[in-house]
Amino acid sequence: PDDPSTRIRLGKMRLAANDLDQAAVDFEAAQTLAPQGRGAKILLAMTHIGRKEYDRSIAVNNEMDPDRSKNPVLFNLLGAAHLGKKDVNTATKFFERALKVAPDYLPAVMNLVQIEVGAKDPESAARRLRAFLKGNPNNMQAMFTLASILADRPDDRGEAENCLERAQQLNPDSPEPPLRLARYHLSRGAINEALAAAERGLQQKVIGPGTLDEFGRIQLLARAHRKALDTYVRMAAENPQSALAQYRLGMAQHLTGNSAGARLSLRNSLKLQPDYLEAKVQLAQLEAGAGNLAGA
Repeated sequence: PDDPSTRIRLGKMRLAANDLDQAAVDFEAAQTLAPQGRGAKILLAMTHIGRKEYDRSIAVNNEMDPDRSKNPVLFNLLGAAHLGKKDVNTATKFFERALKVAPDYLPAVMNLVQIEVGAKDPESAARRLRAFLKGNPNNMQAMFTLASILADRPDDRGEAENCLERAQQLNPDSPEPPLRLARYHLSRGAINEALAAAERGLQQKVIGPGTLDEFGRIQLLARAHRKALDTYVRMAAENPQSALAQYRLGMAQHLTGNSAGARLSLRNSLKLQPDYLEAKVQLAQLEAGAGNLAGA
């Protein structure tokens, strides 16, 4: 199509599908059709970074005259391209320029945090995130990142837990804060606290299958087998085409004494994914245990 907005939409769809090569073609076409527009150029610069074409990204960015436009997105993209080229000093300067234009521009903040953590300077990274959170106290991404940095520092673990608790209070309808809190407690070996956090997360109405699975595995670690069974019943019901859900359900049924149900679930798992090795092994063991050597 010869409409630039249509090519941009197509490019975004390709980008979402991780088809970077075709996305670049679409954004280049949109740029040719509307050379004065910036939207396609910004997306093209991003796509070049994804393709590790850092010099091409820098060239496209420079066409937009970032010094005159003072757009934090452009400075951040220049920083990302130089970071890809392993030029940390130049990347840092561009990220800092992005923050001079827009002090609360989170992508630049996170990129600088990444650099500081990579340089084994968690104190600076933590200070940067604390400063950001003073002006943006409800930002979950910043809270999670700060907590992950502090969790590795014994003297700061109380603050790490407070970050996660606050994220949970501010976002009571999201399963993500309880999941992060459960992971934190697991890392400390506090299984009962991890279980409590998981069960808070399971109260949400909408939970992705990966998160459900993680909550269920925490319940299994805590030997709360019947609670785990309920979680995997839910996971299987909400994801009927998932071989993993049927496999997990089968294992929970086995642990709660329902051998026949476990074998049925494992067979269902193999119907959905015939090459699922773990399901084959577990089913063979259960069939042998039930005296069905031919089935095993």
